[in-house]
Amino acid sequence: MYLFVRRARLAGGQTRASMMWATEITDRVNQVTGLGVTLHSQVFSAEVGELVWVAMVPDLSTLEKGFEKLAVDDFYIAEQDRAHGFMTGPPTDVLQSQVHGSPVDLGVGSYASAVTTTCATGRITEGVTNAIALAERATAITGAETTVSVGQTGPYGTISWGTGHPGIESLDAAQQALSGDPDWLAFVDEMTAGVYTSDPMASMQAVYRRIH
Repeated sequence: MYLFVRRARLAGGQTRASMMWATEITDRVNQVTGLGVTLHSQVFSAEVGELVWVAMVPDLSTLEKGFEKLAVDDFYIAEQDRAHGFMTGPPTDVLQSQVHGSPVDLGVGSYASAVTTTCATGRITEGVTNAIALAERATAITGAETTVSVGQTGPYGTISWGTGHPGIESLDAAQQALSGDPDWLAFVDEMTAGVYTSDPMASMQAVYRRIH
């Protein structure tokens, strides 16, 4: 299973027009491709104004066929061109392969918490193994399934954890459960020390809200 993610940051100053554009182009992509793309906005996090489109596909052939259909759709091309007036720069794409967990479509208004880091040189095998152990422990503590994905594009050895929540109350409860567990932080230290990058700016966490 692959996770395709496209990110774009809105420039500001055209809030209503840009959000209308974002939802309309999402609908068009799904009409043309049937990929089931969802639209999310980063909240409570660093990149204010960031929009994220996400699609889960069983194989790269499915993704390729979707892109081929969009490449000959005049409406999509026109809307893609118009998008540059709303953004701070061109969008960026990331492809990940999911190695643990089963994502659930929680619908509009749901939240997702995400943590991304990069394996240290020579520690990728251990990095993936420990990532799964961390995800399993987090799931046991919070009751919300945490998935693990490995980057196929972008910085080599990237690991991402993702946890879906049906609403803000679920997100809050999960955060409180982790904070209140007496062994969680010690387990994180044990599983991460020397395994992942030591650069604090290369390990990021963010929260997203599904808006379409």
